[in-house]
Amino acid sequence: GRRPTRSVGASVILVNGAVAAWLARGGRQLAVYLPDDEPRRSMIAREIATRLAATATIGGLLVAEINGRPAGEHPLAAFLVEAGFSASAMGFNVRRHAPQPVDSPRDE
Repeated sequence: GRRPTRSVGASVILVNGAVAAWLARGGRQLAVYLPDDEPRRSMIAREIATRLAATATIGGLLVAEINGRPAGEHPLAAFLVEAGFSASAMGFNVRRHAPQPVDSPRDE
């Protein structure tokens, strides 16, 4: 898998001030840093998935690889689905659509 680097377009997710994840430019590769102990592991995984879904740009976000493995094989997969991602042949995808214009009220 791709190693985290300081590069244009890459993102870091902090949870409680600690690095929890690194997302490569384009979003296909994700590196996560989960603690071994529960319930912290689940809490941080849920927060990563929620933030990824919230930061998806118009058109969406596809996470194909987590820590160098197919996304579906990683324990984070269940949290991605919980956050609104859909499983696909290429990984996990979340869609964000452009906001629809609001009709202005007409004076009658």
